Amino acid sequence: MADEGWTMAAEAAAEEPTPSALGACCACGLTGPEVRNLWYLPQKAPIAGHGWGCMVCGLPLDGAMAVLCDDCVAQGAELMWACRGYPGSEGRVGIETLSGEHRHDPAFHPDMDEEHPNGEG
Repeated sequence: MADEGWTMAAEAAAEEPTPSALGACCACGLTGPEVRNLWYLPQKAPIAGHGWGCMVCGLPLDGAMAVLCDDCVAQGAELMWACRGYPGSEGRVGIETLSGEHRHDPAFHPDMDEEHPNGEG
């Protein structure tokens, strides 16, 4: 009888995708386990201290981020939103609302590709 409960729970879990801890894709809005790709953007996050930073060149945790699902990464989809702060809990803002500049200092990263100052690409 106890095994039957576990079987039913496993079947229900298989039917419904598990939401991602990162929230919705910043390109298509999909939620689920496929939303697992973090992108570090060269603008400031709307909530200071709730973004990406770099210990090597002393950047504070003020950089804007976006999260994308696997399909949007594969298709090179355009970002519609960025994370307002922490990806899984502080919502999204329109990508066009980001401002300020948040980039690595190349003096501390001599091997970084000049075309991709945030390590992108």
